[in-house]
Amino acid sequence: AVAKYEIFLGAELTGTSPMHAFTADGLSPNTEYSFTVRALDASGNRSEASAPLVIKTTSNATFYSLASGNLNELPSWRKNADGTGDIPQNFSDNGQFFVISNRTNTSIGGSWTVGGNSSRVIIPAGVTVTADSAFSGNVELEGNSTLNLSHATAPTLVRLAPESTVNFVEYPTVEANTYGHIILSGTAMKTFDGDTIDVLGNVTVHDGVALKGSPQNSSFLRIGGNLTVLGARPATAADNSIDLAFINPTATITT
Repeated sequence: AVAKYEIFLGAELTGTSPMHAFTADGLSPNTEYSFTVRALDASGNRSEASAPLVIKTTSNATFYSLASGNLNELPSWRKNADGTGDIPQNFSDNGQFFVISNRTNTSIGGSWTVGGNSSRVIIPAGVTVTADSAFSGNVELEGNSTLNLSHATAPTLVRLAPESTVNFVEYPTVEANTYGHIILSGTAMKTFDGDTIDVLGNVTVHDGVALKGSPQNSSFLRIGGNLTVLGARPATAADNSIDLAFINPTATITT
């Protein structure tokens, strides 16, 4: 008897299901995917893979910000980049893309939640966004864009260009991810995840910013560029140190 089904997206196992139904999350809009299924019995025996099921996701709804207005308010967005077209009905529908446009430096304007695991807030190259209020959603940073995390909560960073910068101002946790550049500033102590954190570019630590690794010294920071540490900071507890490695043998440390 079949105990469960394994669902593969291409060659990778994407999930299991005990029934003839499965929901695939995190798919990109307007993209073709190929799924296969294997049956698995209680003894671990697997069937041959099914014939591929090829599907194409629907196109996303993309909206662009106007030159003025708070980003957390629907009237600040339009369907077309030139400021024309429909206003989005909500921020909660899955699969919506919100592209910061017609401005190069902006705050979000207030508490903002963009729902849906396939939805995105996109910060294009050359744009700086300051998240100075509660901000929830998936964010992509393109090119040399900058995101200032100036609140105790932060969005999910799903795709970060190698030239992009994330400035941890008041957000206290440096989560496991692959970053372009990071800046550690503000007054909040910065705690690094107990995992590998990759920074392809530079790391800059501002004066007075306390740094802390996860318990049992489980934080591992790999830096592809240079490290600049400005001023002084409190000492880190012995069991909260950060293991540091430089990928580039010509990298410099400036203090």
